[in-house]
Amino acid sequence: MTIMFYEMLQVQARQDKEQHITVKSIWIQWYFYIGFQIYMISKTWLTEELLSNTGIELPLVLHQILFTYHSFFAFGLFAFGLIFFVMSLEEGFYSYQFK
Repeated sequence: MTIMFYEMLQVQARQDKEQHITVKSIWIQWYFYIGFQIYMISKTWLTEELLSNTGIELPLVLHQILFTYHSFFAFGLFAFGLIFFVMSLEEGFYSYQFK
């Protein structure tokens, strides 16, 4: 019973902390989700072979973003995401935000 009560107090404490930082954490979660989806686009369902077989021609800028320099753009998105995460850290909530 003591352990269960302690866990309930911890859950309450976590909810209080989450309400305090919820706006920034939601933006960061969505940013990394979208960044990962952008990374996976040209790796899964939008490949160069598929486009060439269907006869679809992309504008040069889109072709460079999706295929030629895709790894560089994906790395840039994830690097900016890490900077965004570090800038969102709040004093007193470090251990909670890293969990």
